[in-house]
Amino acid sequence: MTPIICGVDVSSISLEAFVNPAGPGRSFANSAEGIAQLACFCQQHGVQLVALEATGGYEKQAFALLWAQGVAVALLNPRAVRDFAKAMGWLEKTDRIDARMIARFAAVKGSVASTPASAEQQHLKALVTRLRQLTQLHVDQRNQRLLVTDATVRASISKLLKVVEAQKRSLAAKITAVLASDPLWKETGGGLPQHQRRGGSNRGGGHGGYAGDRLAVEQSRVQAERTGSAGPGQRKNARAASGARRTPAAPRGAVCGGGRGESS
Repeated sequence: MTPIICGVDVSSISLEAFVNPAGPGRSFANSAEGIAQLACFCQQHGVQLVALEATGGYEKQAFALLWAQGVAVALLNPRAVRDFAKAMGWLEKTDRIDARMIARFAAVKGSVASTPASAEQQHLKALVTRLRQLTQLHVDQRNQRLLVTDATVRASISKLLKVVEAQKRSLAAKITAVLASDPLWKETGGGLPQHQRRGGSNRGGGHGGYAGDRLAVEQSRVQAERTGSAGPGQRKNARAASGARRTPAAPRGAVCGGGRGESS
């Protein structure tokens, strides 16, 4: 039996919700109060899963607060949803249509809840993101130095490169320490969990599991090695592929109070 899914189109200021397959739909503010109202709306209509597109950050607060209020959430790839809409012949775009298509996509594809990231995962992701940024900065500045003839400017670039290299080494060491202290990684001996070695996968994706984080670590490690910043410790310890955690049941206990959601 297909679960009741609420598709949510996310923008910086609003959340347009639609319960698959025939409604109802409603608009909420993308704020703590609006998200609490959305959680109550979903519980009132027996929604078993909320489907959100990963929109580059606007979905993060809704993802975290909905889980905290007992509503399971799946994060979807926006490109996959767009391709699905085109294949279905849904070319018109409005917030309500987008929300309906998101719900339809999640139902057809059998999307499952994405596990909320732990504090350790969030810290690891922040470190990896910063390492990637510094690696790109290092490459850009090094290339720029090749094009500069002025001695003062070249000296300035060289000074900046030394600072960037030092920060990259520091971040690489911190990433190594985070990975080394990961209980899941220790349990699996630094490699893939057994179910992953046998071909299992984490369908939840998005913020769920360590899969995305570890892939990002590996990509950043390779980039850092190319620019000479990855030390032996990082090369040894950051050689892990994806590992997935089981999706926990959504917490219970959201309390629905009054609030003003904009009907549509």
